[in-house]
Amino acid sequence: MTTKIRSIKALKDGVAGLLTGISLDNVSDLYGKFEEALSTLQQKAQLPEAMTSEIITLYDGVTDYPAPTPIFGSSIKDIRPVGQFRHSGDMAYRKGGEDFDLKKGYSPHSGYNVTFETENGINIMRVKTRFCPTRIVLDTMGLTTGWVASGSASNLTQDTSFYYHAPASLRFTLTGASVGYLTKTLTSTVDMTAFLNVGVVFLPLELQSANLSSLELRLGSSASAYWSLSVTQAMLGAWRTGQFDDTPFDLSLATKVGSPDITKINYIRLAFTTSATIASVRAGFLSCSLPSQHKVMFSTNGIFKATDGSINNFITDDDDVIILNDAAYNLYKHECALSVGFGEGGTLSEGLVATINSKLNGARTRTGAIMQLGLYDIFRAANPNEDIRNTGSWYD
Repeated sequence: MTTKIRSIKALKDGVAGLLTGISLDNVSDLYGKFEEALSTLQQKAQLPEAMTSEIITLYDGVTDYPAPTPIFGSSIKDIRPVGQFRHSGDMAYRKGGEDFDLKKGYSPHSGYNVTFETENGINIMRVKTRFCPTRIVLDTMGLTTGWVASGSASNLTQDTSFYYHAPASLRFTLTGASVGYLTKTLTSTVDMTAFLNVGVVFLPLELQSANLSSLELRLGSSASAYWSLSVTQAMLGAWRTGQFDDTPFDLSLATKVGSPDITKINYIRLAFTTSATIASVRAGFLSCSLPSQHKVMFSTNGIFKATDGSINNFITDDDDVIILNDAAYNLYKHECALSVGFGEGGTLSEGLVATINSKLNGARTRTGAIMQLGLYDIFRAANPNEDIRNTGSWYD
């Protein structure tokens, strides 16, 4: 059996047919209207073809991660561990932001707790799961004992009012465009064999100004035998000001200096390179976690297959293929006709658009009783929504 190829060119012909032969050549931003129609369609119905997955890496002790880039409206279907079995109670629950934050310090009774937030344009997925290996704490950084500030770092003190983890953080000043150091030799050694070449060290860092250029970690068994790694941003991107950001150091990328003993780690040095003075820097709870892989299933608006084989959420040209089945494509074609019709306005908007809208959505009485089923009613009956619904408060 031959499968019909549905290209953007074919879609344009179909839309023109629904609009009684109107020419689409003079419609402004036609591709934009088609892309808008897809968003409308996905808000009304779940498209099996518009689901995808992404492997993400989670760490014990870390809850905030960049949200998957192609996710549509944070409509998550499932999170599942890679290479681990789930029990019947290991459900993925989507929480409200407050509910998630109140319970993020506890291991979930279910498999996953997840929530989505957007802060200053950064889309964040917050996740807590029992499937991550337990981290190792190198130093709580709640006491100045053993820590030595040098270089441009000064005024090292314990901050009991602004911290990442109770009861305190370390606060210090970095002066001028220079390098400041915090160094400590632990009183007892730590065996980090399990973390060699795979672990990620996390340092929660709070800055009062965006003058930090880079941060180097040296972790080893002495000042002459260590692994070294420099970073220029936090887990979510550029360091933000006024809040703690998890700053990751991936040991798989570290440079080995001398002959450090992974079974006897006790030397820590942090080197802060600044472009100008930072009056207050706070650091707290230096730990190391093992990476854990998880698969996230979610909706995407990437249904346009370009000639180079890429799947996009935008149209590149008339030869793009629309990867929808018969029923979903029929809905999409009608939504495109509506989008074009509304854009054209006039008598077209009043006549044909009303007819197409009725065909899509059916007819209801004033009390909501169904008089005539629409295409959406039939499609949704065969394709129920699988989104993980948010638990918590709803609009009255």
